[in-house]
Amino acid sequence: MNKPFYRVTLLLALISSMLISAVPAKSDLVRLTIINNSNRHISLKLVGDNFYYLTVEPGDTQIFTPMRGIYTATLYSCGISVSQAFDLTKRQTLIVPTCGTKALKSSPKPGMIDGGELLKLVKVTFKNKTFGYMTLIFKGPQTYVFSFAKGDVKSFTIPKGKYTYWLYGCGTILTASFHAEANKVKEFSCP
Repeated sequence: MNKPFYRVTLLLALISSMLISAVPAKSDLVRLTIINNSNRHISLKLVGDNFYYLTVEPGDTQIFTPMRGIYTATLYSCGISVSQAFDLTKRQTLIVPTCGTKALKSSPKPGMIDGGELLKLVKVTFKNKTFGYMTLIFKGPQTYVFSFAKGDVKSFTIPKGKYTYWLYGCGTILTASFHAEANKVKEFSCP
């Protein structure tokens, strides 16, 4: 056998082997970064082929490495929970903003998830213009019970959407609907 040919072939095989080993294999794990900009503890439950329960303290950032896959994710934040499909086949960053706001000013870049968009919280203000104490029961995306003294003005952060409410006051019970949207002010008065 020709020694120079043998050496070149061996050298090419060695270089080829080194190049193949230099290409990293795709890991079964994926990076998930959770940035909690809210003033409350948050948690994220991931259910799929594997199960994870992740928590992040207020103002903290945590990096997790779950198994790649599609999960049903339940985000608990700002006193409510929302569930949806969560694609963890690629790297993701979940940013949870202050309750009732959005985390991002513009459309999210690939791999960025705006927790504010998931929660869909809005700030609403209720004014008690009745002649006394009143209690409100709201049923819709979530259920709430609010109490007000005469003249109270209170703001709340609740999920956006349509609610049916019952007003206990004015010596009677009134029922109506309310659509919660950002910065909406609602005055309640006696008929």
